[in-house]
Amino acid sequence: EIRYLVVKYLITLETVLTGWRHNISDRTIIGEEFRYLFEPKEGNKMLKLFRQVLGEEGYPAIQEFEEHLVASKKRKDGKGPL
Repeated sequence: EIRYLVVKYLITLETVLTGWRHNISDRTIIGEEFRYLFEPKEGNKMLKLFRQVLGEEGYPAIQEFEEHLVASKKRKDGKGPL
């Protein structure tokens, strides 16, 4: 039952982040609302662990969002999207 709930949550999150990935939804708002899920300093590593167990390649929007957050932390101040 826990596996079912985790998969259901990941599919829901993937759906939301697919809108972010394809610029259908507001990227800034999605970033603000879901950034906390990927903050390692907060101990939020469970999504990555679940994706690894379930097959990480099955959730491309989640993976791209996480990579974007990591890259944006490394990037210096600059011009953002229009």
